[in-house]
Amino acid sequence: MEIQSHSDVRYVEEDTRLKLLGTRRPSVKVESETTPWGIDRIGAAALQNQGETGAGAHIAILDSGIDSNHPDLQANLGEGRPSYPVTPVAPAGTTTTTTERTSPASREPSRTSRVSSA
Repeated sequence: MEIQSHSDVRYVEEDTRLKLLGTRRPSVKVESETTPWGIDRIGAAALQNQGETGAGAHIAILDSGIDSNHPDLQANLGEGRPSYPVTPVAPAGTTTTTTERTSPASREPSRTSRVSSA
């Protein structure tokens, strides 16, 4: 593959399918959990105690993991489609560009967003 010889690529490995041989039940049983571990880990209770509720928060997930214009990837990218309603919100003076494609192999959408200041 040509992408393997690119100076920014450390290594390329073939995708392989693995088969699950079996499952194990955990040896420790959790009786109850008042606060999910992830909520506890980010310190949500401390913020809630200060009166923070999250009202008015805007969340953005930007994924720019691939160069969708690279010739080695072009043959494997399909047309994109939103998998959920999207309402872009950007601060004044910024430009957002979103490219969506669906991989024919996995049929999973891939979204790439770029935000730049004016």
